[in-house]
Amino acid sequence: MRLFGALFFASALMVGVAARAELINGSQFDSGIWKGAAYTNDNTGRFSHCAMSTPYPNGVSMFFAISDNYTWRIGWSYKAWNLNVGQSYPVSLSVDGVNAGTVQAKAVNRQFFVAELPAQTTLFDLFRRGNQLIMVSSSDRFQFSLQGTSTALTVLIGCTRNQLASAPPQPRPPQSAADRPGPITVPQPADPRPAQPSVQPAPPSGAPAPANPRRLWPESTAQQRVEAARTLSAILATPAMQGFRPMSEREAIDRGLAQSARADLTWRSDLLTGALDIVPAQSGLSAAAIAGTIVAADRRACGGGRFDSGTIADPRSQRVVRLFSTCEASLRTTEARYMVVPMADGVSHYVFAMVGPSFQSGDGRTEVAKAADELRQAVFDVVRQ
Repeated sequence: MRLFGALFFASALMVGVAARAELINGSQFDSGIWKGAAYTNDNTGRFSHCAMSTPYPNGVSMFFAISDNYTWRIGWSYKAWNLNVGQSYPVSLSVDGVNAGTVQAKAVNRQFFVAELPAQTTLFDLFRRGNQLIMVSSSDRFQFSLQGTSTALTVLIGCTRNQLASAPPQPRPPQSAADRPGPITVPQPADPRPAQPSVQPAPPSGAPAPANPRRLWPESTAQQRVEAARTLSAILATPAMQGFRPMSEREAIDRGLAQSARADLTWRSDLLTGALDIVPAQSGLSAAAIAGTIVAADRRACGGGRFDSGTIADPRSQRVVRLFSTCEASLRTTEARYMVVPMADGVSHYVFAMVGPSFQSGDGRTEVAKAADELRQAVFDVVRQ
């Protein structure tokens, strides 16, 4: 019965996506009172997430899941509930008396809701090391023993890592003309966002077309790419960037983010993705115009989701343009933080990006903003301005 619950939860995680989850044979595991397994997305056949569940004496079953991009979720099912399907309910969590925050749990059906948890190592460790979880909604208060959860969550994240490590390379899907970049009509945002061109400039006659059709800019030179690789290597070697590793082009595309798929160079941690673009001089774009093109591309990638963007003044250099975008779709919000930095020739630019799920860190910033601030410091240490 518990395995059936995990299977149901696996399918419920696909809410908002036209897909269902399918059990990966041989991936099932037991850890104390928890039972779990790995699942694929039925539409793609690719690994989607690992999930586990267990029933409690109070009649509530609790679920955890960790997805292929290390987003983690928690869910509860209770036969006495009569939830409004699709509605989000605020749920307050505490572990051993420590406030673990309030999450928005979305009702998948009348007896089950699921919430995405903040991408915080401290919160993950709190669940692993705690003894008792208290969940409070507008009408209920439940207690859950966390004994054995430390081992189970470790097994669960190991399940995700193992599936990602064993996943075969995926063929790149054919790209329609409608999916190729530009020319892009850029909406005019309210101040203080950067001035933006109404159309993305086409490369001047004779400028090489980008080898990567997802790119937003003309192709950079071999010398620029070598210099960018050296620059990124120096940045990733700084203390602030420990925990990140470079990605291959295939891994960047499989990450499922527009920012990494279109970038020259990429890197990642368990939760976040970094990207570096080279915008050569022949693009004819100023730093502000580059920012406008990025906003337009992110807005388009967001599709029908709720989109927002803006700029942030950089007190250290007026030549640097910083901006952000957020896209809220399905059950998650993706945040991107950018830094447009002049290269040594003064007319070409680097675009550094940090992308990931938008959740608060312990100091009030989002995890993406915190990592972007650390990247900014490393960039200023390496790239002279």
